[in-house]
Amino acid sequence: MDGNKHAVYYECSDKAKLISAPTEDLRKWLDENPENYKQILPYAGRHLRLLENFVSDITFADISTRLLNLLPRNIIEESQNLKLNNDLPDKEITNLIGSTRALVNRHLQELKENGSIKIFRKKMEIKDLKTIAS
Repeated sequence: MDGNKHAVYYECSDKAKLISAPTEDLRKWLDENPENYKQILPYAGRHLRLLENFVSDITFADISTRLLNLLPRNIIEESQNLKLNNDLPDKEITNLIGSTRALVNRHLQELKENGSIKIFRKKMEIKDLKTIAS
């Protein structure tokens, strides 16, 4: 859909309705309506890849790895502060990496103790990006 070939297999465990069309018919319709093509397929492809990456991370990466991958993706380079609202509170981090608040807190405290991050007044500052990103 986004120009990159990728073999993926999905299974739906809930009752669902599916709309399908032969790929050639869909491509023809999109060729005849290029304003739709330029918006729909790249958008859908990006979101499918994000979902696939999330599921892969949840399945194969431990909590520490998921946390260490999340923090560098969400910082403002100039200030080394997290760029999401409220500096990614623990609850939001737990939702983003699929963990519990207690485990995220434990890992954040380890990062704080080794000097990688600084936490103050519900704000977080990345002190050592190289340690986190490696």
